[in-house]
Amino acid sequence: MSTSNYPEFKIILVVKEPAQQDAFEKIFLESHFKNTIIHTVSESEEIFPILESRFIDAVFIYHTSEDPQTESIVNLLHHSDSKLPIIILTSSATAFDENKLLALGVIDGLMLIELNAAKIEHIMLTVSRIKVFRNEQSALSLELKEKDKLLEKITHSSPNIIYVNDIESGANLFHNNQILSLLGYSKEEISSLGMMLFDQIIEKETLIDLREHYLKIRHELEDGAYLEKELCIKSKEGNEVWLFTRDTPFKRNSNGKVSQVLGTAIDITDRKKAEKELLEAKKMAEEAARVKSEFLSTMSHEIRTPMNAILGFAELLLKKQHPHEDTQYIKAIKQSADNLLVIINDILDFSKIEAGKLTLEKIQFDIHDKISFLEQSFRFRAEEKEIQLKVTVDPKIPKLIKGDPYRLNQILLNLISNAIKFTKAGSVTINAEKLTENEHEILIKFEIKDTGIGIPENKLDSIFDSFTQAHEDTSRQFGGTGLGLTITKKLVDLMGGNITVDSVSGQGSVFIVYLRFSLELNEPETLTDTTPEASSEFESPNIEDIQILIAEDNAVNQLLIKYILEDWNLKYTICANGQEAINMLESRHFDVVLMDIQMPVMDGIMATSLIRKMPDPKGKVPVIALTADVVNKEFFSSDATGFTDYLIKPFKPNDLMDMIHKYVRRGRGE
Repeated sequence: MSTSNYPEFKIILVVKEPAQQDAFEKIFLESHFKNTIIHTVSESEEIFPILESRFIDAVFIYHTSEDPQTESIVNLLHHSDSKLPIIILTSSATAFDENKLLALGVIDGLMLIELNAAKIEHIMLTVSRIKVFRNEQSALSLELKEKDKLLEKITHSSPNIIYVNDIESGANLFHNNQILSLLGYSKEEISSLGMMLFDQIIEKETLIDLREHYLKIRHELEDGAYLEKELCIKSKEGNEVWLFTRDTPFKRNSNGKVSQVLGTAIDITDRKKAEKELLEAKKMAEEAARVKSEFLSTMSHEIRTPMNAILGFAELLLKKQHPHEDTQYIKAIKQSADNLLVIINDILDFSKIEAGKLTLEKIQFDIHDKISFLEQSFRFRAEEKEIQLKVTVDPKIPKLIKGDPYRLNQILLNLISNAIKFTKAGSVTINAEKLTENEHEILIKFEIKDTGIGIPENKLDSIFDSFTQAHEDTSRQFGGTGLGLTITKKLVDLMGGNITVDSVSGQGSVFIVYLRFSLELNEPETLTDTTPEASSEFESPNIEDIQILIAEDNAVNQLLIKYILEDWNLKYTICANGQEAINMLESRHFDVVLMDIQMPVMDGIMATSLIRKMPDPKGKVPVIALTADVVNKEFFSSDATGFTDYLIKPFKPNDLMDMIHKYVRRGRGE
């Protein structure tokens, strides 16, 4: 190999005698490493500036027994660069033995008399191999430093908090700067606080919870798995800071238990504040809904209680003979009260729907009878206005279907009532048609068509909006609140159906309702729809010695029920509150109890619950709730209340008698 193929080396020669320097350089010139650059120094202090300014491949030190500094120079060189090759040159064989050389960490020791080109080449080949190793190590070290810088940049640039905690000691081993800015502490403050930092930023209860969290990680979590937690800590100013943390095992001890945890965290303080505000808003909304419900319930009671008396006495008066003019007055009173009741019902139904308190039934009923009854109900009104009422029902529609007959009745009642009300001449047509059917359900189309005043085109899109009417003078001419179609639309939506309208102003309107009903009927196929309109005209009950207990605090309603029962020759006892009803029932036998709800001393709900705790047969006496609260009427049909059934005020005398008859006969096993 030619000299030019050997790499260039840079070495330091530590020597005091010029003759020794010359001899050393001459041997190098005789070897293949004649291109080696030799930096000669006489004092050890001169070595380190050279080392700091350039890369040195090896250091050759001339050592004499009179020079005690050689050992300290070697140690300093190794401290500066542990992989730097050091070669000792000595004139005395006893100056350094091999063990001493090994202890010092030098790669070789040469006697000056043995020094020649071959020896130099042998040593420099070793230095060459070490140089390759040192270069590789340097490159690797540089790569590691770059990776460390990259990792540091990533951790400190990440928007997330990154940390490593020691579970065993409770110390924080690493954190990026995000936690500092979030908590308001400086690096120096964090460092000076040490372990006391946790006491500063974490409440005692939270700290206990955090320890349980880490215990779960320590003993249960597998590598690669993670555990999430929401944690509340305090900033330097004492403000709450909420973190969402995700912790994973980072290091295990000799027993295989997790000793260190790597975690990331994000600041969720704004989210927690929003959740708190949302919860407070929800509570406020619920409280507002409760107050609204109580108000509606109270208003329902306060309005319907006198309405019960007005309508009840009007019906009783109409049964008696009066001069024609007086009869007309009574009819006017009853009609006005009926109209007022429709408005009250609309407002209460609308409020229930808005409050989400309206529930749907799913019971079996005869749809043909339902439509037939509606036809009978409106026949007289149509004849009074001299308009035709046409009703057709598709024979393909099964007799029995399952759904909510009450809400269907309300939908059709609103639409038919409007059609007749707004039609001065011509006809109103009601058509029910089967569209599709399978083994589970049927889709029925209900069409209500009239030749009335119609709806202007610019009002069609808003006709179902609350308090909206097609014409500005509609309320003055025809009455109403503008809620009927709103309620109808909301009921159709609740039943999973659809409603459309097509109209030409001055020519009439067509409302179409699409509703699905279940065909999965009860066994045996018996009707469960017992709405008052589905029952036949009441016939006087053929039951002797009926004993009826009435709990009612309103004197006018007491008088009304008294006249109704006397009209049917039934025996009764009236008391003014629930406590009196309990006392009466304990001392006497009664076949049925008519129980008002809102009464002084003891209300009807408490009284009924106490009745149900009485020994049989008194504890099983039928108790019929007489309530003016339509907002919470579903409450009275619940088995938990103890009521057998309920009637909503104002009620018709025949409805009351139907119910008395039904439960008295049932109680006697007839």
